[in-house]
Amino acid sequence: TTKSVATADAATSEQIYICKPVSGARGQGIWMTTDVNKIDLKTSQVVQTYINDPYLIHGTKFDMRVYALVTSNDPMRIYVYKEGIARFATEKYKPATPENLNTLFMHLTNYSINKKNTKARFTSSSSSTSSCC
Repeated sequence: TTKSVATADAATSEQIYICKPVSGARGQGIWMTTDVNKIDLKTSQVVQTYINDPYLIHGTKFDMRVYALVTSNDPMRIYVYKEGIARFATEKYKPATPENLNTLFMHLTNYSINKKNTKARFTSSSSSTSSCC
């Protein structure tokens, strides 16, 4: 079934949405909007309310991934992997506005998007991943 993406309150405010195709990978097809009428409800996608006051590290957005394996729910048994990853945007954060929604290097932490930022500096770590400084 199709569900509406906006409540009456959200439709009248300057709520920002981030839209991600369910079959996408590596940041392809991600876009942001303030206009719920631009969101095609017939397309398979994840639509999230954008958090416009995120926690920041050194002025940039970040996210952290922790990997876990659930082997049973009764009794609950979860194994948490000792390592995870932190991903960072490559431009200093400013609250999202209709004018800067396309500045994905600031709003998204996806590595496949941020590696294209010519202003970013990346260093190799001891593992096969890279980190941004």
